[in-house]
Amino acid sequence: MELTLKIQESTAQIQTPDQKLTIQFLPIFEAVQADVVQLYTDKKGKWHLMTEVLPEEMHRCLAIQLQEAEMEIFRRVIANEFFKGEYAIPAHYQKEYQPIVEQITAILRPFAIQFDGKPTRPGQKAQHRFKKEFATIPFYVDDFNSKATIYWQKRNEFRILAGATLVPEAPLNKDGSLGFGARFALTLRQEQADKIKDNVTTEDIILKSVNEVGHFLYFAGTNSWLVLKDENGKTIDEYSVVK
Repeated sequence: MELTLKIQESTAQIQTPDQKLTIQFLPIFEAVQADVVQLYTDKKGKWHLMTEVLPEEMHRCLAIQLQEAEMEIFRRVIANEFFKGEYAIPAHYQKEYQPIVEQITAILRPFAIQFDGKPTRPGQKAQHRFKKEFATIPFYVDDFNSKATIYWQKRNEFRILAGATLVPEAPLNKDGSLGFGARFALTLRQEQADKIKDNVTTEDIILKSVNEVGHFLYFAGTNSWLVLKDENGKTIDEYSVVK
């Protein structure tokens, strides 16, 4: 693999020949940037993916730039691949960005950089297995100003009982635009519009996954496997994760 390397006093930059992919080694981030994937280590050397808040402590910093890319989606692919994210990614984006993720891994390997939480195989995430006994267990959401009761009644079928409270306003990007997750959530709500009144469901609603449930109820933004809980606080992840 041929790369261009530029080294300055406190920074370094690696770039592919087509200039599509750029990786920068920096001492610190001054601000959160929407058009760059930002990663940093804590004092224990553990890598983290920058979110919307600038951390107080950063020891090593990496900035990944990808030209002509949907950066929010690419950031979510990175989160799924290396940081146990559970984002729903359209198949065509996954196909487009997965080779780039593998390229980044190959570039960083000689620098002894491997992000914590990386699955054992490319693209592998936590796996969850449905069991018939789950169908009778009510799981609850009572977070992010949303309340709902959900039954996992079949492998790819989740029933949200009527009376669920939806978060009314979609979160916006810093530039005021709707992010991919918000657009996906609004599409789900539009498909069920006849069963929603004043942000409360009037009939039971069937969705295909925990991710869809999270997007539909509260615009996701977190690992919904850890949000849905039974009456004793046991998460749906604890019930179903394959160890």
